Amino acid sequence: MFTQEQLKNRKRVYGRIARTAKHIVLSSQDASRDFKRFYPQSQAIRHVLNFAVTHPDHQDVDIESLRLEYKLGDLPF
Repeated sequence: MFTQEQLKNRKRVYGRIARTAKHIVLSSQDASRDFKRFYPQSQAIRHVLNFAVTHPDHQDVDIESLRLEYKLGDLPF
């Protein structure tokens, strides 16, 4: 999903975070385990902030007004 240059930059930035952060917030226990595996030298205290995505009820949404507001044209909804 990323170019080689993007991967290089991400590794550099994440490495710096791992070396310098006192605390780091991660989105799941899996992410926390991965962080520990990839950056075992990190002294950052890991915090997991679990979240869930919910979607509002869409049955009452006025699709035509959204198409106009966001200039969507004739998208097949």
